[in-house]
Amino acid sequence: MNSDIKILIVDDEPAILMILEQLLAAEGYNVTCASGGNEAIQCAGQERFDLVMMDLIMPGKDGVETILSLRGSQPDLRIIAMSGASQTYLPLAIKIGASRGLVKPFDRLTLLEAVTSEIAKSKELLR
Repeated sequence: MNSDIKILIVDDEPAILMILEQLLAAEGYNVTCASGGNEAIQCAGQERFDLVMMDLIMPGKDGVETILSLRGSQPDLRIIAMSGASQTYLPLAIKIGASRGLVKPFDRLTLLEAVTSEIAKSKELLR
């Protein structure tokens, strides 16, 4: 049952947060949204997430800094990095600890496949 699975979505664009939240909630996931890196770190300090979906280019604490911070406190956390600047930022995000990268814009099926795959890997780590 997906409602047991907690996903944190981090993006500075309210429309992106809303769309991703609606798509994942419709699949039954328990979704929390954060509008930036500092808020994401605060959320992750208060609650344990199975997956984080992280935009890379944000004002303030960007996605790369946030991934490094989250990795320091939760080394097994699955993180999907998202960026429209795929050739520059996604390889760096994966190098520093993102589990996977998604090039914006992506479609619903690509999103759901990535989420399903990363959740499965997360559960394997818990065994």
